[in-house]
Amino acid sequence: MIHYLFVKDSKTMSLNSETPLTIEKTNKSYKAVVDELLAIPSSTPCSFPIFISWNNEDDYLLDGEVLTGRKYVDVGMINLNYVAPDASLKPYGCENNENPPEGHYNVNEEKHNKYYAFGLSDWSKIVDNEIISEITELKEYELLAEILWELTFYGWTSKEQENFSDMLSERVEEAKKEIEEGNCIKFPKETEKGLDVIIPDCVSRDLFSQKPVKNSAEGSD
Repeated sequence: MIHYLFVKDSKTMSLNSETPLTIEKTNKSYKAVVDELLAIPSSTPCSFPIFISWNNEDDYLLDGEVLTGRKYVDVGMINLNYVAPDASLKPYGCENNENPPEGHYNVNEEKHNKYYAFGLSDWSKIVDNEIISEITELKEYELLAEILWELTFYGWTSKEQENFSDMLSERVEEAKKEIEEGNCIKFPKETEKGLDVIIPDCVSRDLFSQKPVKNSAEGSD
């Protein structure tokens, strides 16, 4: 089912390989995934249920033509205790349990986040999770295929995903250090209520595969 939903007519490649995923490789890969999931001992479910819903891509421009984004199945996690922030407050990202400045709310506070990504979840913590689906058009095995596809987006095993997550954390720390040291490109906010755009050098190197460009805001107020 996964093969025909996602792989057959796409350019999806197997992990760390340029070889297209055949139905045989798809079956073999996901059998190993299911075997690992079934071998995980029963555990206390994560507080956020797995949530399945329809979503729509934004319209996009291709060869001068505006194309309508496709409708797709979105798999994530939902916070059933979500509390909408006060509309009069501005968002602010707090770290290390600090309090937001006056007139702001902490965007990192759990209660103010309704949806969470699913792809890098610890398999041992979600294997017994409740599943909530807003989709009535798909059969259970189709929904399962969507969940397994999302679950394995960053690796075929829980260890591969753990390694990928560790790599992301290292890159975030590298970016934060470069920003603190001024090794970044800073674009001033476009409007009074807008936000500054800051691109650390490690990101610009990946984006442009060249030496970081000079800070456009250097020497300005």
